[in-house]
Amino acid sequence: MKKKELLEILNSELENQNGTKKLSCEKAHEISRVNNVSLSEIGVLCNEEGIRIKNCQLGCF
Repeated sequence: MKKKELLEILNSELENQNGTKKLSCEKAHEISRVNNVSLSEIGVLCNEEGIRIKNCQLGCF
């Protein structure tokens, strides 16, 4: 999957709270599974785009 396509999917699932883009960990896992993209790819793209992960299932964020 191309980076641009993945970014469009991420942006469609984001929550915007006070100018901060956020994506739930659960939603990141779902996007990964449905689109056959690794979680690390999603993580890298989120970091590049300033997207914060919330409600981390591992307790990391």
